[in-house]
Amino acid sequence: WKKIWAYLREFWASQIISIFPKTVMDENLPYLILDRGIEFPKPDNINVNMMPFVPGNRKSLPYRLKKYWGIIRKCTQYIEDNRRVCYLTIQESCVDKGVSQRRPGLHTDSPGTAEANGLDEIFKNIKEHETLPAKMTMGSEKKFQQRKLHKGKGEPNFTYIDWGLGDFFKKPVGGIFMVSNMSNTTEVFPAKILNPKGVVNRLGDCEHLRPLLGKGRTLDAGELVWITDLTPHESLPASVGGRVRQYFRLVTSPISVWYADHSTPNPKGIKPEAIIIKGNKFSSGKLVRQFTGK
Repeated sequence: WKKIWAYLREFWASQIISIFPKTVMDENLPYLILDRGIEFPKPDNINVNMMPFVPGNRKSLPYRLKKYWGIIRKCTQYIEDNRRVCYLTIQESCVDKGVSQRRPGLHTDSPGTAEANGLDEIFKNIKEHETLPAKMTMGSEKKFQQRKLHKGKGEPNFTYIDWGLGDFFKKPVGGIFMVSNMSNTTEVFPAKILNPKGVVNRLGDCEHLRPLLGKGRTLDAGELVWITDLTPHESLPASVGGRVRQYFRLVTSPISVWYADHSTPNPKGIKPEAIIIKGNKFSSGKLVRQFTGK
């Protein structure tokens, strides 16, 4: 068992960039603090998850969310095409001491492979033009090609599930933007998963990789961070209770799938540019593709 464990750790380590680049011009940059002192609007018990909207069009936001337009603008200056659909998460809720507001545990936002997430049968029937957006940046195109099917003779279809991608070509390209109003409730790690196949578990779980990732960085209140969808991070338990935590996340295009049971539809009629999946992704039940409403 010791030899098997040692082999696994060696394999995992070979698939992780765990040394933080010495320069922010490195395309493998796992995260970058873009701004500090971000001010949040007055909380109003908002709770939306992965709601599709157009970041260059304020009218694509429901009225209650327009007060977050200032924070959205902090992100859109780094988005190359603000006409493409992106995905907004805002959670405002009172947190208890010792409890995480968001999903606990070390993970990447990319869930990994379709096979690991019970989506392989669905992905086998998906044509390439359905997952490759009509317009992609040079960086996103490169990343998409790197994540195309790794299929050998007799092997299943190990399609990677994109969740915003993320590269650094003199500035952030794609990726994910996050900020909250409470310090020490989010931690990002100076590492990037190169190949999630056999490394990242279901739903992006990578708790087993913790000893290989280096020292994490906890974010201060109002620190806007950019990460890739293969950057390990986690939501931390609140050190004080009874406060309303406001969490903001913007996931850029492209994403491969949109989980209808866990996501918020936009009442303005903006649809996700992704394969729509029905079913509970956290359970062992079957997931199916939804063809209506796309």
